[in-house]
Amino acid sequence: MDMYQAFYEDPRKFYEAMEDFLGEGAEALMRLTIAWLIQNGYLKAVNLEPDDFMKLLKEGGETAKIMIRSSFKGKSEGGGAGR
Repeated sequence: MDMYQAFYEDPRKFYEAMEDFLGEGAEALMRLTIAWLIQNGYLKAVNLEPDDFMKLLKEGGETAKIMIRSSFKGKSEGGGAGR
């Protein structure tokens, strides 16, 4: 299983694995990644801010998974600036 599939199937488990590997640095890395994804048009910023996204990653569950998945823009929505 690649990391994208792991994130898609269970975002909380993915984040916990990052924490195991990076310790406290996992949250900082995720916050930077989320901010970059918003800035570059991959996430719908109106849906989730980095704090909201982190809360969902940490709490997990089906509702969190659905909200995280729905925050990503599809290609038809212009996912990615200039891509």
